[in-house]
Amino acid sequence: MNFSFPSIDRVATLLIAFLTLATSLVAQERPEDPEPAPEEVLEQYRAAIDASHRRAEYGGKFEDPTGRHEWFMFQRSFPYPYLPAGVRQNAIRETEILKSRIADAELRADFGDEKARTAAMDDVPRWRNIGPFNTAGRIRGLLVHPNDQGTIYVGAASGGVWKNEGDPDVWVSNFDKQTGLAIGSMAFDPTDPEIIYVGTGEVINSHTSTFNATPAYFGDGMFKSTDGGETWSNIGLNFLGTISAIYVRRDNPQIVFAASAQGGGGLYRSSDGGENWSQVSGIGGALFNIEVSRTNEDHMLISSASRIYYSFDGGERFAPAGNYAPTRARRTEIAIAPSDPATVYALVARSTNSQTDTRNFAAFYVSSDSGQNWSLKSTFGSDVRSFFNGQGHYNNCIAVHPTKPQVVLVGGIDIFRTSNGGTSFSNTTLSYRGGDVHPDQHIVVFDPKDPSVVFLGNDGGVYRSDDEGRNWDRISASLPITQYYEIGLDQSRPYRAYGGTQDNGTQGSFDSEDWAHDWPNINGGDGFHVVVDPQIPDFVYAESQYGVLRRIDTRNFSSRYLTSSLDRTSSSDYDRGSWSTPLAISDLTGALYTGRGYLWQSVNRGSNWDRLDPGNSSNISTIGLGVHNSRDLDILIGTTTGELRRTTDGGSEWVAADENNEVPSRYISEIVYDPVDPNRVYVVASGVGNRTSVFRSDDRGATFTNITNNLPNVPHSAFAVHPTNNSILFAGNDIGVFLSLDGGEIWLPFDDGLPYVPVVDLEVHRSKNTLVAGTHGRSIFEISIDNPRPVPVLLEPLGGSTYQTGDTIPVAWAGFGEPVRIMISYNGGASFDTIGVFATGTSASIITPFLQTTNAIVRIENLDGDRAATSNPFAVSPTVNTDDRGGRGFVAGAIALRDRAVWVADREAARIVQLRLPALLPGGATVSHSFDHTRLVDLAYDEAGDRFVVLLADTVDYSGATLHFMAIDGTTVGTPISAPVDAISGVTLSPEGVVLVEAGENGRVFVLDRETGALIRTTAPLDGGSGGQDATRRGLVYDEVGYVQGVDNAAPGSTLTDVLDRFTLGDPPSVIETTPLVVESQQDIDIYGMTPFERDPELGTVSYYATSRDGRFFLISAAQTLSVRSHLDVRGSLELLGLSPNPVDDRTELRYRSERSTKLAIDVFSADGARVLSRSDVRADAGSGTIELQTEGWASGLYRVVVTATDGSRDVVTAIVTR
Repeated sequence: MNFSFPSIDRVATLLIAFLTLATSLVAQERPEDPEPAPEEVLEQYRAAIDASHRRAEYGGKFEDPTGRHEWFMFQRSFPYPYLPAGVRQNAIRETEILKSRIADAELRADFGDEKARTAAMDDVPRWRNIGPFNTAGRIRGLLVHPNDQGTIYVGAASGGVWKNEGDPDVWVSNFDKQTGLAIGSMAFDPTDPEIIYVGTGEVINSHTSTFNATPAYFGDGMFKSTDGGETWSNIGLNFLGTISAIYVRRDNPQIVFAASAQGGGGLYRSSDGGENWSQVSGIGGALFNIEVSRTNEDHMLISSASRIYYSFDGGERFAPAGNYAPTRARRTEIAIAPSDPATVYALVARSTNSQTDTRNFAAFYVSSDSGQNWSLKSTFGSDVRSFFNGQGHYNNCIAVHPTKPQVVLVGGIDIFRTSNGGTSFSNTTLSYRGGDVHPDQHIVVFDPKDPSVVFLGNDGGVYRSDDEGRNWDRISASLPITQYYEIGLDQSRPYRAYGGTQDNGTQGSFDSEDWAHDWPNINGGDGFHVVVDPQIPDFVYAESQYGVLRRIDTRNFSSRYLTSSLDRTSSSDYDRGSWSTPLAISDLTGALYTGRGYLWQSVNRGSNWDRLDPGNSSNISTIGLGVHNSRDLDILIGTTTGELRRTTDGGSEWVAADENNEVPSRYISEIVYDPVDPNRVYVVASGVGNRTSVFRSDDRGATFTNITNNLPNVPHSAFAVHPTNNSILFAGNDIGVFLSLDGGEIWLPFDDGLPYVPVVDLEVHRSKNTLVAGTHGRSIFEISIDNPRPVPVLLEPLGGSTYQTGDTIPVAWAGFGEPVRIMISYNGGASFDTIGVFATGTSASIITPFLQTTNAIVRIENLDGDRAATSNPFAVSPTVNTDDRGGRGFVAGAIALRDRAVWVADREAARIVQLRLPALLPGGATVSHSFDHTRLVDLAYDEAGDRFVVLLADTVDYSGATLHFMAIDGTTVGTPISAPVDAISGVTLSPEGVVLVEAGENGRVFVLDRETGALIRTTAPLDGGSGGQDATRRGLVYDEVGYVQGVDNAAPGSTLTDVLDRFTLGDPPSVIETTPLVVESQQDIDIYGMTPFERDPELGTVSYYATSRDGRFFLISAAQTLSVRSHLDVRGSLELLGLSPNPVDDRTELRYRSERSTKLAIDVFSADGARVLSRSDVRADAGSGTIELQTEGWASGLYRVVVTATDGSRDVVTAIVTR
């Protein structure tokens, strides 16, 4: 048995092929994936950021959601204008498949006894949420339970769905592992509150944005729970980036409406509870709100940015409302008064046209005729500009009291209340005026059972009012949904950490015995990079947006502004930072660095800054600093467009890094120097590409190697290296954390206890040996890395897969330690062959023999044998090497090749037919001969004499054999030659002479003089011939490599009964290779005659033409250039994605993808060619889908499932049935 170590690329390709095969794609997606346009995208991004800078300058202390939106999406999508559809969702599904494979392997792992298994499983590390539990985060959806007073559900901006039953310290989520954690809207089934609909994708109407997707803020369609949120299922609309509003009809809850504001837009309706959806015609674009009359559900209102539409027929037709056309409107929210449906209110955010005032005007409209006509009621007086403060596209909400139609709550920066229908308003939250309510209001909901109770969702979580919105109390402090950008650790203290957050500043944990429950705020604004001074750990450097940096003394929380010379336009050193400006501090020297257009260095804790010029052309996005004393002057910077520049002298001289251009031109999100090897450094590129996210350099950044391998194709933002074992790596991306135990060759999900949330930063606490993860939506987590090895698992090969002979079977494992022993069984585990002992590495490959089995198994164990794992059964199948060319109007028998034509003996007439190659078309004259055609067994061409040798014998037992010479015109030449023995089954010519083989399994070989027929040599009986006494050996050819004979019935009872035996003319002659003959239908061939056709020395292949007992022709190739059939090639408009499950028992699902709607014909053939299933007119919709196949009653074995579309497109997949 051969074995070898594959390259990293090979292992990655095998794992990726497995994941690609197993991934089910979103059925409805964005119609076109983007094309890279780096110059255009960069220009538009810079323009948007310039505008954001102006907003920051003129807006003072207020935040800038548009700037955040632009930066957050640019760094994840560049050089594309937006992320390709389904990136996050496909990555999660791909990871789920891998985790399922790992879980299955864990179940089959052998620990020696159950006690050892339990100990091993208990030893697996698990992530722990460490807080903070006093901050919460942005809320976008909120439901008040109609029956259970005090019970609410909330949807976080990127933290999923949570339930609270009245205790503000107890929040529960069962949404962590769903494919969309960004929540945009929620709705109960009004007849059954156990049924909940959740629309994913956060609504941010940044309609000027270049970018149309971001993993954190966009979702994955609609989700539904039928058990009060315990379990969830995705019910479609996956192609919509956001679902901004949902309405379920009371009179028929099977009718559900969903509106979309971004990533698709439009209004959609389902008539079957979300099973199927159709778009409502006549209304499109970005839609924000659905309002329906409580007394007449056919009366509907829909709002867009600048329009309100009404329908009086349940959404069949919509018309625009009259007298409502606010100029430069960014977003309109509407609310119908529940107790007076004729009264409707609207809150609109309008942009100004001032160059310097970028804030929004707020306007309040009212309709008294059910929304058909509108009039302006209020512009909020002196609060008109500060009401939204430039954020009306972002925070904009409205609600009407259930029984008092004149009581309305409207939200922007604050909540304003009116008790007279909008004639006057009062600010009840005073967020920037000493109030206790967090600014930026997103949703407000009255309790239907007690209208004095109101719930509010904003950037700081959930608040409750018990007096109709006059006063508010926070009830969500412990809700862990904070959106972090960066974290920093104090390496001198075990539980001291800091983090910069969206909406909630920079916070720190200050307890000494464990992570603090409450993390106090140490810096305002939006928080970003935060680093701890290694020499004075009480000094913390924290940034707010656009690089505004402060040094905080945590002993008294005094603060000093450090970057005024860089932030102010009037300064000669003005160098404005990005939304998130990179910041780094040297553990060796204490030098502080901030990356902007230039790299700035401070050696006196930020008091002064020196400019370093790396020679970059775009803004610096990340900074890496050497961590070894011998490399204290090493610096490597990355930029927003993928540039890498390095210095080894502290910044005096800079050169381009990545000399081999391995790292793509994407946003560089992380640079980490290796803590063990002073020459090693890692670079992480955000965005998406062909598995090009993580790179390693072993020469201080001069050149790089791609170690992404099987990491999911999503934006990556974080990276860490184990402090003492640099084979252990950690990668953080938009769906979690992945672990490699072999330096990046294979990556495994490292997410036990971690949601599918963007991980934006990873830091190792060196003294505790823990890994801390900052997430953008689920706060901060920690996990021990003392022993990060998973339970021993065998990742490859895949149970249910089919590997074709001649290629390699991939073997990949994890969690065993070293060394390991690899074994393989081809008989279901009855016996194993040892492949080898591997002292290092976590992968290998096995070259498969030419055989067929459906129950091959790979086993891997450590040398002590106390830890082992086996694969599920998989199949090994020879590739088709025999092409059935059919008949030619006569019963073909013996054949020989002359002048590129096949001369074929007709078994029903005394004639030779000439057929031209390669098509086997008639060519040349038919030659008559005088031999008994019923006894013509074999034919060989003598090129030297331009004549044929004819073997006559009984065609059953080959007795009475004689040899004759025939001229090319059919006449007999010379005298017959008596055979050396009575029964001869084949004749050929070789340089040694005329060669005959005796009939039977142990026949001898005879060599005759080609001129006289005299016997020159007789060998001992053939050694190692295929088959037994029931086998029939027919024909004989010499192909310049050796002698080949066909063998019928060589393996009775198998599906491959016919073989070719190649033997050498030693003494005895020995069979050195046996090649089974595999026809597409796997029928028996029963070879009659053979002749060599052509040989390719470079490939080592030989092809033959052969005839069968029933007179058909075959083209046989002895080539064994086969490949693993990891997935099937697309053929036309139809592609089969696989079977699930496979191996199959009583049923399976056939997964397919079709370019268009079609009807399919499905035929299933057993290994012996029998049709066991035939279905026609099976409907297949465009996109991806499944078809159920009932396999009950099928015998164990290999089956071919052939699917044909109406346009002729066809694909085949193999099913393995085990009983």
